[in-house]
Amino acid sequence: MVRCPRSRHYRSAFTLVELMVVVLIIAILVSLVSSAVFKAMGKIPEVQTSTDIAQIGMAMGAFMSDYHLSDPPPSSLVLNENNPLSVGGASTAFLTKTFGRNLGPTDWNGDGQISGQWTLTGEQVLIFCVTGIPNTQTTTAQIAAGQVPSYQGQGFAYNQMKPSYGSMKGETIGKRHGPYLDLVSSYLNKSGIWDRGLAPQTANSNAPQMLVYYDAWANKSGSTPLVYFSSGGIQNQYSAVTLTGAMPYFNAPNQFFHPSTYQILSAGNDHKFGTGNINTASSEIPGGNDDQSNFSSGLLGTGVR
Repeated sequence: MVRCPRSRHYRSAFTLVELMVVVLIIAILVSLVSSAVFKAMGKIPEVQTSTDIAQIGMAMGAFMSDYHLSDPPPSSLVLNENNPLSVGGASTAFLTKTFGRNLGPTDWNGDGQISGQWTLTGEQVLIFCVTGIPNTQTTTAQIAAGQVPSYQGQGFAYNQMKPSYGSMKGETIGKRHGPYLDLVSSYLNKSGIWDRGLAPQTANSNAPQMLVYYDAWANKSGSTPLVYFSSGGIQNQYSAVTLTGAMPYFNAPNQFFHPSTYQILSAGNDHKFGTGNINTASSEIPGGNDDQSNFSSGLLGTGVR
């Protein structure tokens, strides 16, 4: 008996239902992946800002170590170029400890001449200490090309009678202390303009050429520089010396974070600093729930420390 083989039918394509199922699965996977990617991208400024704050903190530590300072720089610093030690108060005390009693005329703002007096607030003091004498000179070629100075810090000369030695014509750069950190040039700017050159907001007319540093949250809609508050080495003796409206953070009256050193703060995505009070009974920190700092690993107001 001869058996006839059964004819086999092979499908050459998916059915419409199968195709729809496949497309649906792919759409779900794309949605999940996209959500994760966008969420991760949203964390990039937070992570970068946290890294910047940590690196600036280490740079400040290196500056203090180089100059054998036991107390952090003050939140306000007066820099007179003709007679630096004549200003008195915390500024003279700090400059004497740092550069010695023989400190003479110094080009603090790096413009190539010795004249004027600069009053630095916290956001300026922070960058001045970790980067040194700023490069604010504009060459003829830069002017012709419509460019601005690099603003990168030049550190401080070993010559303690004139820490700015090398900033003026005929002076060689020579050996330097620092700069202790190379900051991203696009986030460095003169302190007279907060939002990266778009429009003047709050300006310090006494220190227009001293630099501030924006964080990774900065964007074209406006931004605020990192701020610095020093306790002056005294337990819980912070003072608010800044042009940004920020306040040093505390957990209870006269119980500041980093009570005997300093605080570095970022205003976060909304460019607004909080009131400074972190009440453990409430997460409300007006304007500051997304602030970042050198005393918390997470965003302030989230309960992460």
